[in-house]
Amino acid sequence: MKSRSYSLPSEKTKKFLDDLNLKDKKESRITLMMRPNSISYREMGRPVSIPMSYNQIKDIMQDVDTNSRYLINAAKIGKLTAVRSLLTAGKINIDATDKEGKTALSLAASIGEKDVVNILLEYKADINYSDSMALATAVSYGELSIVNLLLEKKADISTSALYNAAFYDQNSILKVLLDYKADVNQALTENGKTLLMVAASRDKLKCATLLLENTKTDIDLQNTSHYTAEDIAFNSGSEDTLKLIKKVKNYREEFSIYNQQMQAFNFGLDNRSIALGVNDSKEVMRNDLRTLRLFRAKPTYDKNFTKIVGSFLAPKKPF
Repeated sequence: MKSRSYSLPSEKTKKFLDDLNLKDKKESRITLMMRPNSISYREMGRPVSIPMSYNQIKDIMQDVDTNSRYLINAAKIGKLTAVRSLLTAGKINIDATDKEGKTALSLAASIGEKDVVNILLEYKADINYSDSMALATAVSYGELSIVNLLLEKKADISTSALYNAAFYDQNSILKVLLDYKADVNQALTENGKTLLMVAASRDKLKCATLLLENTKTDIDLQNTSHYTAEDIAFNSGSEDTLKLIKKVKNYREEFSIYNQQMQAFNFGLDNRSIALGVNDSKEVMRNDLRTLRLFRAKPTYDKNFTKIVGSFLAPKKPF
C-alpha cells in the first residue's frame, strides 16, 4: 500500500480522531498519512504514529475516498441535502479533487449553487485551494453572486480569476474585482500579459473600455516580448480595440501636455503676482489673454472620453 495524505478541516479532525479512539487532540487542520502498518499525523509540529492493521487502514482510506467522491458528485449537480449529509457524517476530504483537479467547492461555484458553496465554506473548505480555483471558476462561468460571496469570505483575487474575467469578457465581474482593489496592471501570465493585453488579444472592446476608463491602467506596459497592448491588438487583428487604445492614448497625451502647460503657467503667474503686488492671482488671470486661451483649450477628460467610448460602443449605422 502506498502512503497517502489527507487534509481534514477542524470540525472533521476531532470526529476522525475520536473514531480512532483518540481524545482531546488539538482541533486544527491535520494532515493524516496512511502507511502500510500505521496512520500518522502531525501535532504541534511533531509526527504522531498510530499502529494499525492493514485492513483497518484500508477501511478508513476507502471510507474517505468513497465519501469524498460522493461529495464531489453531489456538489457538481447542486444536491444540497446530499452534501450536508456527507459533511456531517465525517471521514471525508472536503478538498478532494476529481480527475480534472476540481474540488467540490469549485464545482458548486461553476453552477452558481450558492447554498452548496456556503455549507462547504462553513465546513472549512479551502477557499483559496489551488490559486483560488473556486473564484477563478466562478468568474469564467459568469457567476456574479458566487464571486461576490467568495470575495466577502476573503478569497484571494488570483491571476487566474483576473485572466478569466478578461478572457471571457465578464465585464460586470471584472468591475467587482477591480472594486476590490485588484491590480489592474498585474502580470497575469508567464510572458507578462496584463488585463488590457488579454482584452486586446481577443478584441474584447467592452472589457478594454472598462479598463481604459480606469486612469491607473498603464497603456504603455510591455510584456516579456516587449509588446504593448497596442502592439498585441495590431498583431491580433483586433481592429476596434486597437482604434480605442490609440484614441485614448492620444487623448491622455493631450491631457498630460495640458497639465504640464498649466504647471508652467501657474509658476510664472505666481511670480508675476508677487512682482505686481497682487494678492489674488485671479485678477492677473482675468487680464491675461494667454490664460483665457489656455483654459478654452483645456481637454475635458470625462466628456471627451465619453464621446470616444460612445463612438465605439454605439451600434454602427448601416450604409
